[in-house]
Amino acid sequence: MHSIAPYELRISDADLPKERRYCPMNNIRGRRLSDILKKFIEEYSQEFTQIHDSNITKSFLFSDCTTTKNEVYGFTETGHSGIKGRIISTSENKEKFAYNKDDANTSRKFFYISYSDTNEYATVHLHQINTMGAKTSILQLLIAYIQREVSEKLSISMLPLTFKTALKQWSEHSIVKEIRGIVHREGSDDKFDDLRQSHRIEVICKPHKRGGNFGFLRNLDTQQASMLVAYEELEPAQTKVKVELNGKSKILSVASDRTPICTIDFTEHDVNMPDGEPEIESIREFCQNLITQMGDQG
Repeated sequence: MHSIAPYELRISDADLPKERRYCPMNNIRGRRLSDILKKFIEEYSQEFTQIHDSNITKSFLFSDCTTTKNEVYGFTETGHSGIKGRIISTSENKEKFAYNKDDANTSRKFFYISYSDTNEYATVHLHQINTMGAKTSILQLLIAYIQREVSEKLSISMLPLTFKTALKQWSEHSIVKEIRGIVHREGSDDKFDDLRQSHRIEVICKPHKRGGNFGFLRNLDTQQASMLVAYEELEPAQTKVKVELNGKSKILSVASDRTPICTIDFTEHDVNMPDGEPEIESIREFCQNLITQMGDQG
């Protein structure tokens, strides 16, 4: 349900020579990245901003944000309108209230940005809930802001990291203990009666031999892993692996290609989550530990 997706943010300047077009994070047209982000966040912390995208309107707001010299973190509040629905109490199995197509049902998602002054990139960790995050909204608003307030000649990229980049030790040395697939099924077949309300089925494959494994993560063929957890005619919408290293385990989401994109699942065992929402200092520490495992953030 909860996961962290790491990205690498770079800012290029069209007026710089091609071989050094990326800006150091402490000199973006004479400004530090944290100073730019502080003003950017302040602008979008006053009230919800509506972002129109096709037939859906996204609502966006920054909240509880902190900016220091080399890190920026806090929460985004995001949701979308365009579809009417109901909020149901699962404990009472009753409707709490309804919302129409002009209302947005928002949730808070954590973000963490850190960098070294002389690096030409920043590391961005974005919280996702059920694979849904705020990357597109953040990037869309940030591009417009930085080109308006700093220079139209600046461009921003925010590319997802692979396991090899984001978790070097785990990528090279961890063992795959389970392969999991999330499949979605519509319909009312009898064998799906117990699952029909969610239509979300998790298929878990374990080695036949007790205590066995599927080999090293570095050797994982994610296309074959995806096929392994296919259920009947259904291919998984998401493939995950449980890996172990030095007695510790992680649940990682992988893309269905040979260069897995890094997404790290976490639970209340990893991060304090009263009422289901990560506690800010706890999830900040979790992200800092991930950066330590990257081994390249000064």
